[in-house]
Amino acid sequence: MKIIIITIVVLISSAAQAETDDLDSFLADYLNAFGLAQDVSKYFVSSPQFIFGDHLLIPASRKEAGEVLKDILTRLKQSEYAETKIMESTLRAKLDSYSLVSLLLHRYKTNGELLDKVCSSYGVLNGERGYEIISWQPSNVNAEGRCE
Repeated sequence: MKIIIITIVVLISSAAQAETDDLDSFLADYLNAFGLAQDVSKYFVSSPQFIFGDHLLIPASRKEAGEVLKDILTRLKQSEYAETKIMESTLRAKLDSYSLVSLLLHRYKTNGELLDKVCSSYGVLNGERGYEIISWQPSNVNAEGRCE
């Protein structure tokens, strides 16, 4: 009986890890597409929420969400932005088909120097269209350079 329980626990934790890996891969693909100035609208639900401090922006469509991100990339490029690397991923919540993930991101300049460190939290749905971002909330790292 003890072996059966241990086997079940291992299988459940393996399945949960595989789902987390898929989610991390989805977010890495999104960030890569963003850095390459590709259309990122396909990564979002039809009206995602972008939370900037106490300001909430709700684009009316995926296309509009993609345009918001294109504008952000344009401003980053003015600082010689080249790419984003995920340094750490933390699953904050998991409820049915919804996951809340916080990423510690390092953004680099074209010369390879570190541009900055940021935290980004993504609310992600896993539905008929696969993974889609429902919300995004960027924030600053704490004094230790980590996400809270």
